[in-house]
Amino acid sequence: MGVRIDASADYLGRATGLPSKDAFTMAAWVFFHSYRPDSVVLTIFESGVGGYFIFTDSTTGDQPNVYDGTTPTALDIASLNTWYFMYLRSNGTNTSGGMRSVTASAFTTASGGTSAFTPNQMRFGNDDAGFYSNITIAGMKIWDAHLSDAELEQEYMTFLPHRFADLHLWAPAIDSVLADASDDWSGNARDLTQGGTLTLGESPPVSWGGLPLLISPLVAAVASPSLPMSALQAVKRGAFF
Repeated sequence: MGVRIDASADYLGRATGLPSKDAFTMAAWVFFHSYRPDSVVLTIFESGVGGYFIFTDSTTGDQPNVYDGTTPTALDIASLNTWYFMYLRSNGTNTSGGMRSVTASAFTTASGGTSAFTPNQMRFGNDDAGFYSNITIAGMKIWDAHLSDAELEQEYMTFLPHRFADLHLWAPAIDSVLADASDDWSGNARDLTQGGTLTLGESPPVSWGGLPLLISPLVAAVASPSLPMSALQAVKRGAFF
C-alpha cells in the first residue's frame, strides 16, 4: 500500500529531531494522480524563512523542480499514473534532487546551491492550501547523510534500505491500516505525523528486498520476499536492526 495525499491539509512529516540541512537525503516512491502547479513533493524547511524543496512548476504542474532556497531547477516531465523514485539531498555545498520511473534506465537530476535556514519541518507533501499535491507516496527513507549517486542507485527499486548507516527514518507504508502506514521501521522511533484526511493508495511495483550491502542473518531474513507480513511487521520497532 501507499498513502494518498490529495487535499490542502494533507501531508506526512516531522517537526522535531530533524536531520541537518547540510547532511541529509530524503527519498520516496511517488505516484502522480493529477497535475497541480506549485505542489510540494519533498521538503525540509524553516517555517516562514525558506528551505529545500522538490515542487512542480507554476504553469502546468507537470514538471518537478529542485529548489535550493533561491532558484528552481527543472527535472523531467512527470507522466500521470506512473511511479517515480524521487530524492532530495544536500551536503552543505550543493543541493540536488532526482527522479526516475520504474522503466527508466537512469535518473534525471538537477542541482543548485544552498541557503541559510534552520529546519523545523520535514515533509512529504505539504498542507499549505496553495501548495498541496495529488500524489500517492510509499517507501519513504531519510538519512543523516548525503548519499552518493551509487548508493541512490542501490536504493532504487527496493523497499528495504541498502544503507543502514545514518538511517534516520524508514516508513515503507505497506500497512493495510492507515494509522500504521506512517510508522518508522528503522528502530529510531521517528514515526511520521499524519496531517489532513489521508487515505491508503496504490503500492509501487518494487521488490521488498534484494540483499543489502551490509548484511546480518536477521537482515537477510527480512530481505526475503517470502517472509510473512507478521514477521515484517516486527521490524517496525527495531526487532531486527
